[in-house]
Amino acid sequence: MEIFGEKSLFAICFELDQYYGGSWLFGKFCYWIDGVQVGKYELGTSLRDVLFTLTSVVKDNSHRQHSSLFKLPTDELFNRLSIALYGEDTQGYEEISTKEMWARFDVLPRVDVFDNWKVFMVDSSEKSRLLYKYLEHVEETEIEKGVSEFHLPLGVFDRVIHSAHTALNNIYEEEIRKEGI
Repeated sequence: MEIFGEKSLFAICFELDQYYGGSWLFGKFCYWIDGVQVGKYELGTSLRDVLFTLTSVVKDNSHRQHSSLFKLPTDELFNRLSIALYGEDTQGYEEISTKEMWARFDVLPRVDVFDNWKVFMVDSSEKSRLLYKYLEHVEETEIEKGVSEFHLPLGVFDRVIHSAHTALNNIYEEEIRKEGI
């Protein structure tokens, strides 16, 4: 298992399955935020798909500062981003959503292990706010039912995501080289 970062702050964990299917890179993947596992690690996924979707998250590194959003209360910030990105009820946010590039605040790779999660991040000039929520009803778990928030020192998320992306890319390129693609 590869671990990038610190589970008590922010970390990414992944590992290849024993029979990982060459460049498909079947394996396991999750985030850790404030000691809470985000994503169904044991479910497994294609790490190649994770790599491809993480590329846009990495490209948005250092482009998530937004002083107005950063100041919003937790639930309002989460709901505003969720509405703008996923089109629930856009009433009241249509004009704002056309002016903003909302996707930069969505920091999850869109793969099956995260199907029931939303994770957003907004930076100030000094720190990052990670907001996350599990979308299904969960009983007797460490996952809170509402929106959880964790503050990180500015740049921690960006360094971790970049390191994990680079490691996955290196594995993928090696497999492509072996397959002669």
